[in-house]
Amino acid sequence: MLGLLLLLPGMLWLGWREELVEGMPLLAVCGWLRLEELLLDEAVDGG
Repeated sequence: MLGLLLLLPGMLWLGWREELVEGMPLLAVCGWLRLEELLLDEAVDGG
């Protein structure tokens, strides 16, 4: 649950930053997938 609470403001922040990362979408996508993977691992370990 804590992960979701942290993720929501993160999504808003990413939306606001979208123009900044427009020049490096691949890096942004890789970072997002890595973050998702970490959250999933945390959820599995915690459960």
